[in-house]
Amino acid sequence: MKLNRKTPEHFHQMLFAPLTSLDRFEAVLQCNGCHYRTLDGLAPQVRRLANDLEGRLAGLEGALAFEEAFLFPRVRQAGHQHQLLALAGHRPALRLWLEQALHLLAALQRADAASSPRGASCHPVQPASEALWDALAETIPELNQRLNRYLQAVESSYLPLLRRVLTAAPATRARPQPQTLALAAGY
Repeated sequence: MKLNRKTPEHFHQMLFAPLTSLDRFEAVLQCNGCHYRTLDGLAPQVRRLANDLEGRLAGLEGALAFEEAFLFPRVRQAGHQHQLLALAGHRPALRLWLEQALHLLAALQRADAASSPRGASCHPVQPASEALWDALAETIPELNQRLNRYLQAVESSYLPLLRRVLTAAPATRARPQPQTLALAAGY
């Protein structure tokens, strides 16, 4: 995979993207007088928020996988594995809460499809229970906090390091010497 100087900014955007959706969905979950459901399933604005959040969290999951597969090896290769320790303390919990949120949002979508007239015959799932809403009310704020902490760690030292590593000339590529150029040109 070709990584360039724009890669850290794109990666940062992918990490940052779910924050607004998390905040909005968290506000819905904390609203005591809000009506999550109608007779036809989820209230339309809650359905839109849930869909948006699920998509952004899937993007976050992809960004974390990309980081593990492509960015971490480059940082290690450049001899800065000690910088990854600051992130290591945040990642397992972040991934755990992210997986939990994605699981719960998928359950919410299934329950919504089952309770709406357009999907009731195809999905044998009960409407979203209070237990599901309670689990979401616990998971979404915790994920929001974990992601914010991870972003602080990323922004404080990892992102600047990543920019330097990706803009530096590769260590394995030596500059051609004038004699080599002359020989290659046939002189």
